[in-house]
Amino acid sequence: MDRSRRDRAGGAGSGATVKARTRGWAGALAWAAGLAIVAVAVSATVNPALGRTVHWDRMAALAVVVFVVLAVSLRRRWL
Repeated sequence: MDRSRRDRAGGAGSGATVKARTRGWAGALAWAAGLAIVAVAVSATVNPALGRTVHWDRMAALAVVVFVVLAVSLRRRWL
């Protein structure tokens, strides 16, 4: 393969490698929303089972943080 072909195919320093390592925002946001919903559901189920109350003010903040971190992580394919 000649050098020009290798650069177009995603050689070192080309923009193609960054694009290949990222995922679309729609997919990342959908997965992040689903995982955040699961985290809140698990918290709402497990905490009462252990005799603790769910503090929804903390869960509301935590769910937003989890959603944003997951969305960026999934977009960048860190997860």
